[in-house]
Amino acid sequence: MKFALIINPQDASQTVIHSLAELNYSVSCAPLPFDLQNSRLNHSMSFIHPKLKALSDIKSQMSQCLKMIKEKNISFILPSCSINGGQYLIIGCLNEMHGLPGLDKKLSKFWMRKSRYLRHFKQLGLNAPSIFQTVSTQEEPNLDLITDFPVICKPDCGSGSRGVFLARTSKELEKLFQPDFDEAMELEKQPRSKLTNKNLASYLYDNCHSKYLIEKFIPGPLFCITGIKAVNGIEVSLLYQVMPSDPPFRSENEFLAPLPFSEKEHTKKIHSLTSQIIKDSVFPYGPFVLDCILSDNKELYLLDASPRLNGLPIDFLKLCYSDDSYVERAIRALLNQKIEIQKRKEPIAYIYLKNLPLPKGRLIKFYQKEPFSDYVVDWKFNLHPGNYIFKERNDAFSKYRGHLALAGANIQQAKNRWFQEYDKLKFSIKSEP
Repeated sequence: MKFALIINPQDASQTVIHSLAELNYSVSCAPLPFDLQNSRLNHSMSFIHPKLKALSDIKSQMSQCLKMIKEKNISFILPSCSINGGQYLIIGCLNEMHGLPGLDKKLSKFWMRKSRYLRHFKQLGLNAPSIFQTVSTQEEPNLDLITDFPVICKPDCGSGSRGVFLARTSKELEKLFQPDFDEAMELEKQPRSKLTNKNLASYLYDNCHSKYLIEKFIPGPLFCITGIKAVNGIEVSLLYQVMPSDPPFRSENEFLAPLPFSEKEHTKKIHSLTSQIIKDSVFPYGPFVLDCILSDNKELYLLDASPRLNGLPIDFLKLCYSDDSYVERAIRALLNQKIEIQKRKEPIAYIYLKNLPLPKGRLIKFYQKEPFSDYVVDWKFNLHPGNYIFKERNDAFSKYRGHLALAGANIQQAKNRWFQEYDKLKFSIKSEP
């Protein structure tokens, strides 16, 4: 039996592990994902429990992974669906030490921080937002360096839109970086004494010891590209659109999959940008994710990039194209093997997924008045009576609260069905000052 190591497995863990089993791999995970704790697959898995997040604890995490690699004779390390900069460094160091495929130490340092790779791609002539400055969570931004508002503020070393916020004016930016910002008090209703000298930025993402980027905000629709780089070519597996939540926070709030083929102009530009970026040597063979935005003047800007799996599209690919071999193809590409590159035609279904739009307050009661229809393809609700609700995600993205996903013959039908099914859910929420 061959072994694979997945660092920080979260989204789509079951699907990834089943695909590895098809390739005759057993799986070691660090740490144990919640959805696998009672899995029937447990007999073929071994685990490391500490969460791999804080950059300050890399040596400890490395030693644990090294032990697992030696004990299990790991064949490769799979970048997970939810990964941050510190985990890239761990993967690169381990790959280089043991001659494993994928990122080496030099490349992993490159992928650790958004500021590095976005500046790199901009130097290659690609459109990317201007980075005005990089700010430590103990600093306040130098407003003299910021020439154009609004701006996006995001962790330099982060993932999943956690801790991302929009400042429309210099006053908003100052407020967001000031200690004891009022919104920070509401995250978990912490006593003020527990947040002394803590600003919102450091409170949201302090566990990654990440600096914050302040970059130019580009208005326009946001697209995500999920694909595979293989020795025999590049596959664009899925194009889909993401709608963020309302300011100040910019969480991923709604998803439309796939991008309709009627959007030929967008699709052509996205494929061209993808080819330019992925051919660069900084991308190893294997899965990749790109985020881009189509500006008001129809220019395509690269917002983010990552050489990893993407959790949500694994499900979208199954539902929209009956494609259940994406993970297997991505793994084969990571192992420097040729793959059968998929070329997309019209989908069999469109998916509309939206986070539950609950008002701010404390959840008192929840119930479902009638069963969902067969058009509901996925739904989750992670809150319990007594939980406090803060904007689109509970506790400003630290605790995801739930979503509802609907299928339709087109995007509009899927959207209409979403609101019909959402009406079947009843919430009693007490507003609090």
